[in-house]
Parts: sequence; structure tokens; C-alpha cells
Amino acid sequence: MRKSIGRIGRSMLLASAFLLVGATARAQTVDSGTVTLQGNVSGYVEIRAGGPATLVNNSGGGITNNKTKGQSLNNPTTLTINFGDVGPSNSASFVIATVPLRLRSNVSYTLRMSAAAMTYGGGTPDADSVTLADIGFGVVSAVRDSTGGVASGTDTITAAASGDPTLPANGSTNAAGRYVYNSGHALSNYTTSSTILTGPRIMNAVVPTGNTNGLVVNTVFAIKPQFFTTGSFSTSVTFTISNP
Repeated sequence: MRKSIGRIGRSMLLASAFLLVGATARAQTVDSGTVTLQGNVSGYVEIRAGGPATLVNNSGGGITNNKTKGQSLNNPTTLTINFGDVGPSNSASFVIATVPLRLRSNVSYTLRMSAAAMTYGGGTPDADSVTLADIGFGVVSAVRDSTGGVASGTDTITAAASGDPTLPANGSTNAAGRYVYNSGHALSNYTTSSTILTGPRIMNAVVPTGNTNGLVVNTVFAIKPQFFTTGSFSTSVTFTISNP
């Protein structure tokens, strides 16, 4: 009888011990720590080639260092357009170069253009040499790619620069017989950086290197062949995008 009672007592003691262990486990504390993650997104604007440039009605000349969509216009090489012979031996109405641009931004933007002073070679320039006023310019379209990553928005071409400079509405022959472009449609109107296009944010969140989309802007440069003074000529045009 005493042995039975002893066994019962030991069993109860063990049970109590197990209960004690369980109670101890439930009483354990919890610790935690917090990590703060921070960063920022800066405003970004970008101008690249919107595709290959084209040249039509040229006699000689051509395009060197042409670009594909997304390539830099001047790194590692500069896109160069040679109009060829624009004297009277070229019977074309106009020699026309089309230069597409691709713009991207996560902010509103302003696109400006400027033309450097004309330089000459192979002869002495005079009043009948090719000048900045003899090179027509216009923005013929600004279209946002319709596929992924491009935000919706309305882009506004500056009225004076809007349209094909070779259209009759944008120039005419003056009394002296020289072709004259309307204001805003000749490079002589851009000796200082001037606004040609504005608009809202272009891109949504998308990996830049995995997406070639953006706002494609088609620009046109043109020369009407005439009895210009002989010699070569050269200028450079700079497009600048900024916020705003």
C-alpha cells in the first residue's frame, strides 16, 4: 500500500515537473529590431537618336556615323549629315535631312535647339554664300510610343518651329530670287538656344536598359539648291532637354 502511494506521489511530482517546464516555455520573451530603408529619385531627362537619320535628293554627300534608336547622337561618334552639292547642278527642289530624336524623362521637360555660327572652306565667303538663313528647319511630329512604359501626355511643338520647312506655307522666293524661310523655319532663328517643344513627364516606372520606348520627335533640315558662292560650309546644331 505504501509502495503504491509512493509511486503515485512520484508520478504527481513528475507531472508537476512537466507542467513547470511547460509554464517556463510560455513565459519566454520576444525581442525585435527595425531597419529603416531610404532612398530618393532625382529628376531625369534624356535625349537620344529616335532612329536612323535619312537624306534625300542629295548630289554627293551622305550620312556618316548614323544612329539607331536609343544611341547617343555624339558619343562615341557624332552624327554628321553632308548635304552634298547644293549649287545649281543639283536640280532637286530641296535636299532634305530627317533627324528623329527620342526623349525620355520622369519630369516635365523643355526641348531647345541652337545652331552654331557657319564656318567656310575652299573659298572666300560673301553675301551669296550659304548662311544659316539658307538652311530650313522644322519639327514635323512628336509622338509617344504606344507600348509599355510611356506615360500619356500632350506635347506641344512651338508654333514657329512646327511643320515641314519645305512646304510652300513656310517659305518663298524673295524679289532678289533667293529662297527665304519664314521666321522660325531657318537656322538663323536659332543662334541662341530656343524652345521648340514642351510637355509633361514622358516615362512611367520601367527599367531604362530594357526598354527603348519614349517620345519620338521628327525634325527636318533642308536646303534649296541655288547659285550660291562656291566653297564648303559647316555648322552644328545642339538639342538640349531640361526640366522644365
